[in-house]
Amino acid sequence: MCLPLKTLKVIALIQVFFALALAIVAFIGAYYITNLLGKVDQQLKELGVAFISIKFLSRPFWTLAFGILIVAISGILGTVLKNKKFFLVIFNAGNLCFFVTFTLTGIIAIILGIVIAQDQTCSPSDPQYTTVQSMYDLAQKNLCKSPCECYYSKDITPEVSKEVIVYSKNDESKAIRAQECNYFNSTFDMDAQAIQWMEQKFDCSGWCIEYPIQMFNDVNLDVKDQQYSCYKAIGNYFKRLFSISGIIFIILAFIMGLMFIFTCCLGYHPENQLKFDNYSKIRNQK
Repeated sequence: MCLPLKTLKVIALIQVFFALALAIVAFIGAYYITNLLGKVDQQLKELGVAFISIKFLSRPFWTLAFGILIVAISGILGTVLKNKKFFLVIFNAGNLCFFVTFTLTGIIAIILGIVIAQDQTCSPSDPQYTTVQSMYDLAQKNLCKSPCECYYSKDITPEVSKEVIVYSKNDESKAIRAQECNYFNSTFDMDAQAIQWMEQKFDCSGWCIEYPIQMFNDVNLDVKDQQYSCYKAIGNYFKRLFSISGIIFIILAFIMGLMFIFTCCLGYHPENQLKFDNYSKIRNQK
């Protein structure tokens, strides 16, 4: 055995505290995700889409948090109670399960990130994008043009000058978004609110075609990156989300794999086996 027994015991103790810390982080993460999904549900409800709820997606995170906590408690009991080594067996079985789970989850997340990164094409002729892009096309022809003068307080840059033509720097009663223009059809209020939320959340403008101003949120707000439309901005957001999550899960899987190996080394260490053999001899003499 390459490591002394005392060293393995210290490592086992560190593993237990790591598992406990990971359980606490998992509970915090599950709570955060639950609140985040709850806010999305609320926004969907305000948009009139009350029949859709995604809050249930937080359940796997709570299950994972409770699972890690049970494994951590088993490790603590197995370390403290010398004659209750079956707790270490539970602890190590949990390490193995989480190693497999984190590895698979990490690989899936990385693959999804790669797939999303490759899907960066957006065609205005595609039926699923027609409604959003057509609303942008209509806003681009009217907002801050003769049909709908807007209030624009910022400096006119070469990029913005293509879209902001008829405007006022002083009259705040003028329109600052497409929904405030007379031409706008109130039938599309729900779609406009969804686009407004999208522009605000991802600092973008345009679905397939990017614009230098936010047409449905506030024309006076900067577009974070004018090289990306909202379609690409959302794609990049989820690409980063899945890629970072995948790397984190792979790192956790690596740590869980080491924990499994070290715990096995501790359980099958020659000194532990010798103690077990001596105990068996004494028991047989009795």
